[in-house]
Amino acid sequence: MIALRTIDYHRTNGCRPGHSKDESFGDTTRKRYYCCGVCYMEFVTRTAFHEHLSIEHDVHPQIHELTFPSMDMFKRFVRWLELKGGAHFRHKSGSKRRQRGKGIFMACNRSGFVNSSNATGSERDRIGPYRMGHTCTAYIHGTQHADGRVSIEMCGDHYGHDIRMRLPPIIKSIIAQRQMEGESSADIIDYLRQHFLPYANENIYAQRACLVDNEELRTIHVTTTKKWEVEGIPTTCEIWEEELLDMVGIVREGVPRVRPLNEKTTEEIAEQQNWPRPIVFTAKVRTKTGEFIPHETLMEAERENRVDHGYKDDCAVREILS
Repeated sequence: MIALRTIDYHRTNGCRPGHSKDESFGDTTRKRYYCCGVCYMEFVTRTAFHEHLSIEHDVHPQIHELTFPSMDMFKRFVRWLELKGGAHFRHKSGSKRRQRGKGIFMACNRSGFVNSSNATGSERDRIGPYRMGHTCTAYIHGTQHADGRVSIEMCGDHYGHDIRMRLPPIIKSIIAQRQMEGESSADIIDYLRQHFLPYANENIYAQRACLVDNEELRTIHVTTTKKWEVEGIPTTCEIWEEELLDMVGIVREGVPRVRPLNEKTTEEIAEQQNWPRPIVFTAKVRTKTGEFIPHETLMEAERENRVDHGYKDDCAVREILS
């Protein structure tokens, strides 16, 4: 399920441990690429990072190697991976041309840290993504070859963050069309929930559509609808967006289909080709008895302890850890 966004950022100052930013952390001459979201330890290699997660936090990410016949099929896979994993991927850097082909470097959109001028402190619940200040396990590294093939090494598994998805452009176009026709915000919200709510438990984008409210509609009207009133609403969309509308029974009149109805859906292709389904792990910590407990359980205990007894008794909660 999508968690309503809060402005309670996990970090506001990089990936160092919160209480010891100036502390020496191993060999400080080597650049750190991976940061644990539970204990904020930093690692030079992905292998060391994954080993730490497995041993200390009961997180077991799986790495896979896949090949796709075309860039279109690869992009289709990425959208499927986002749908199933509940997080978008972003390009870490521009495509790099190298001897064996054009490089592709993508990471979970929640991974890393970005200073933001938008963190106002408002308690207003939001949906959009923000960086966590540590490293998620999900990534895609690949090569687009001269013959069109795309070969990748990837991990689709996530940990250390909740689900936050952008509103699909195709839903924005539906909203914009209805705003242009003069429909009220209440009617637009009712329309979205009527179509998408029955599928909210099985499709993250359907669930996202049901979270559209009056404030988001006002934002869409200002940033999108007014522009499209001049330029026209785009009629193009991606296959995954068309499949979303097919699922909920929305037909766009006069718009040619992207995928013929007699062709396999992305889900059918995923099952046929055995695409690796992403796992969303709950990070854990060890107790002094060696058992794992969810990290969130510990954090909740700390919050309750602070409310009940103040900061002086924080060490009492830590006693459950080894």
